[in-house]
Amino acid sequence: MGMLIAVAGLAGAGKTTAIDHLESLGAGRRVYVGELVLNEVRAQGLEVNPENENSVRLNLRRTHGAEAFAALAVPVVLDILSSGENALLDAIFSIEEHHHFRQQCSNPVVLLGIVASFDLRANRLRRRSHRTLSRDQLKIRDETDQTKLGLDRALAEAQHKIVNERSLEAFKEELERFWGSLSV
Repeated sequence: MGMLIAVAGLAGAGKTTAIDHLESLGAGRRVYVGELVLNEVRAQGLEVNPENENSVRLNLRRTHGAEAFAALAVPVVLDILSSGENALLDAIFSIEEHHHFRQQCSNPVVLLGIVASFDLRANRLRRRSHRTLSRDQLKIRDETDQTKLGLDRALAEAQHKIVNERSLEAFKEELERFWGSLSV
C-alpha cells in the first residue's frame, strides 16, 4: 500500500530538490502543487512572476478555502496511491492542506518539514535558473507563506524535519536516512 509523502518548507528550503532525490531513489511519483498555481496564472492571462503567483495563490485560497490546492491535487494523489505507488507531494503550505490530505487518503500521510536560514535560501533563489526571487521578493513570499497561509503551523506538525544548511550531498544523505526510516 502506497503512502503520501508531502514536503513543507519556505521558498528555497529545498522542497523540490528533496522530491527530485526521493524520486531518484524510487520512493514514489511526484505531484507538483505549484503547477496548479502556474496554470491558474496562465489561465487568467497574467505574466508568470512572483507577484502574480502570490496574488493568484491567495485569491484561490480566499475563494475556495485554505485547503484549495489540496482539494485540486487529491484526485492525482489518490490515482497514484491506488496503483500501489507512493505519491511525493511538492508541497504543503497550510495545516488545512495537510489535514485535508489526511482526511481524504486512507493511506498513510507523512509530512516532511525542510528548513533553512533566510540568507541561505535567498542565495539559492537568486542563483537558480528559473523562478528566481530577490531578497525583497523572498521577504514578501515568506510573509505570505508564514502569516497568511500558516506554513509555520504545518512545519510545526511535520513528523520529520530536515535542516538543509549544509552541502547538497549532506542533504541527500539526510533524505536517504528519512526514506530508510519509512521503508522499514
